[in-house]
Amino acid sequence: MKNEKVEKKYTPEIPAKELEELKSTIKASSEKIMAENIERMKKTDPNRPQAMKYFDEIADLFGQRQRELEAEKGKGKKIIGYMCLFAPTELILAADAIPVRVNSGWYDTSKIGDRVVPVEVCPVIRSTIGAKMIGLSPFLEQSDALISVLTCDGMTKLGEILSDYKPIWEMNIPRVKDAAHSLRFWDDEIINMKKQLEQFTGNKITRKSLKAAIEQSQKATRVFRRLQDLRKGNPVIMGRDAMLVNQAYLWDDKERWTEKASALCEELQKRAERKDWVCPPDTPRVLVTGTPMFWPDSWKVPNLVEEADPKGIIVADELCSGERILNDPVGVDEWTMDDMLNAIGERYLMA
Repeated sequence: MKNEKVEKKYTPEIPAKELEELKSTIKASSEKIMAENIERMKKTDPNRPQAMKYFDEIADLFGQRQRELEAEKGKGKKIIGYMCLFAPTELILAADAIPVRVNSGWYDTSKIGDRVVPVEVCPVIRSTIGAKMIGLSPFLEQSDALISVLTCDGMTKLGEILSDYKPIWEMNIPRVKDAAHSLRFWDDEIINMKKQLEQFTGNKITRKSLKAAIEQSQKATRVFRRLQDLRKGNPVIMGRDAMLVNQAYLWDDKERWTEKASALCEELQKRAERKDWVCPPDTPRVLVTGTPMFWPDSWKVPNLVEEADPKGIIVADELCSGERILNDPVGVDEWTMDDMLNAIGERYLMA
């Protein structure tokens, strides 16, 4: 029957009253943490770039971008969520859909995810499960389908669990990357994803649309690399600010992000020319590696580094939620469909 309730395979039902209480409480806590993190970043750098105001606003996960996505869905546009940086976002854009990364960084929702998977499982996995169980994440809720790249056992299980709620498209990525047969296998996954996106959206991915999508991401990469160059030597921007700018790319409109990040770089270039550094030359430089740190709850380590006494400054990271998002562009030799698809495959296999 049309109104028949679909039984979930993996996630237990939460009573309606408890669900609303959890969602309301955790959302209020998240809004408070987001505001507090931004105020802490402002306090660390009293001369914080004016261009950061935009990124402070777009960092509100329940604000402007949520409303924009709702409006786009109202026009019939498809939103495709993805859970790993190996997902080929250029294909999503070329299908005239909107890519958003849907991994959760909320600490409180990880405790809800504990009802489904053991506490030993990656906290990002548990947090994302918990966020979906109470309908907290606007980007996950608004996604019409999800791309799950099977990079580990946790991501494999996450895709299975979220299939209770959304269509899931799995991509099997080779664990050994430096072999010719691995690239051939991955190219087949890319081609299959192209077909799924075309069928789901009803939009043909043409040579023209794919070229435009690749050029858009290349433009964003150039701006990202300029920002990274401005962080070298004596930094002109605090590490947390740069991390927020980079991570905002995951959910923001790609063209607008590129424009706003470019404006930030112009302001930082003038700072560098004035030798207006954000910290003394002998400030310890820190590289952040390891598990992804998703805004806003995962900002604890960056806060500790840049608010310590004496403080350090984050000058680089090696996170799939940070610099790895845009560090490498799709390199195209010939603008044919086959060459563009091969270039996308090479780029994401080595991401």
